Amino acid sequence: QYAAKKNVKDGAIHLRRQFTRYAILILANSGMRVGELKQLQWKNVEIFEDRDKNDERVKLARIFVRGETSKVRTDRTFIARKGKYFEQIKKLSKYTQPHHYVFQDTEVFDANRTQRIWRKNFNRVMQKLGFDVDGDRSLSLYSLRHFFITIRVKEGASLSMLANCCGTSVTQIEKTYYHVDEEAMKVAIM
Repeated sequence: QYAAKKNVKDGAIHLRRQFTRYAILILANSGMRVGELKQLQWKNVEIFEDRDKNDERVKLARIFVRGETSKVRTDRTFIARKGKYFEQIKKLSKYTQPHHYVFQDTEVFDANRTQRIWRKNFNRVMQKLGFDVDGDRSLSLYSLRHFFITIRVKEGASLSMLANCCGTSVTQIEKTYYHVDEEAMKVAIM
């Protein structure tokens, strides 16, 4: 009986770590806020296939963020890269009905518990990579949103498209990421 309970517990821990892995990957590839992702339901995710600029087949996700789950309290729909991550989550989870949350791992979903688990696992990964998560320049799950925006600005994405995808304003992106945009301008003119 002890071994059976231990196996169930180990399985739950493994599932939560896998969910954290996919949460990190989705945050880094979508620009979503942590609160938006943890409250995302399956009915608000559509996985589809398209072709990239090299005519390779890729999985994308059309994501609808409900205003009540967004910091700015407005609905938005955007296309995110790596729709395959949502497919992988569906394979792992037994909660895949439209009304279920994407990262639901128990019958009763607790968004705050989910975020605590993500934060704990994220910090563990950052520490193993040699980062001081408690230091002056602490990294957090929210850093993945900054990573996404920074990379897209460096790649030359339009600020209005980024603002729409990320649920923010062009002014806020310009103010926060001006140094990145200035670097891209220097590279472009040289």
